[in-house]
Amino acid sequence: MLATYADDASIANALRAARLFIGEATMKTHVNNTFADIGAQHRREAVRYA
Repeated sequence: MLATYADDASIANALRAARLFIGEATMKTHVNNTFADIGAQHRREAVRYA
């Protein structure tokens, strides 16, 4: 999931979810959990981590 942010951080969660064949709410949950795991508060920090 984090790789989708490294590719292009400006893509909306809805488009990321569609590309991964999951729902938008599921995508948001994955994003929030991943950000918490790596200690990122913003997409920019997550991309830097990736």
